[in-house]
Amino acid sequence: MSEALISGLALFSVFSGKSIKIMIQWACNGIMLISFINPRDSTGGFFTEKKQLIEERSAELHMEHLFTWIRNEFLVFFMAALPIIELRGSIPFGLSLGFSPWHAFFISLAGSLLPVPFIVFGIRPVFDILSRLHPLLDRLIHGLTSRTMAKGERARRFGFVGLIFLVAIPLPGTGVWTGSLAAVLLNLRFKLAFPAIFIGNVIAGLLVLSGSTGLLRLFQP
Repeated sequence: MSEALISGLALFSVFSGKSIKIMIQWACNGIMLISFINPRDSTGGFFTEKKQLIEERSAELHMEHLFTWIRNEFLVFFMAALPIIELRGSIPFGLSLGFSPWHAFFISLAGSLLPVPFIVFGIRPVFDILSRLHPLLDRLIHGLTSRTMAKGERARRFGFVGLIFLVAIPLPGTGVWTGSLAAVLLNLRFKLAFPAIFIGNVIAGLLVLSGSTGLLRLFQP
């Protein structure tokens, strides 16, 4: 009886061992088959993590490019709004940043026109306040208005056309700031002054642009 039991257990262990070996072999074959069909899954999450890293780096590069683009747009726009510099300085600066000629032109044109309504409608109260604060400020304002009136003599004589020429010449002492102040001192109405300043500013921008890039290159497709 005991011998039969022992023989049965031995036979069971032999068959069980074979079954286990067969199951292990099947599992290995299955893994190899999956690896052959879809090799990305055979490496676990390696390719998934690498793909995520690439996507994150790509997003960072896009954000960095967007930030640089916004910063450069703002710098050119802000520079064009400054007195003395205006678009005569902002257009070459925009070109140095890699802007296309027309891109630099239109950004500079918009920025240089920004101060016009503030000067036309607000410069008199500002001058009145500053002139009362200190005699030195009063003398500076008086000298500025006197020089502007001297430069705006042509605008006084020729009105609309004279103001265009005052703004259109891209030289120090002319431009949007001088033209806007001259319009205030000459008591020109805004609906007359602004179109003249705009046209003169466009002419000045084209002169600066053609001088910076060359007239032929400016009109190339």
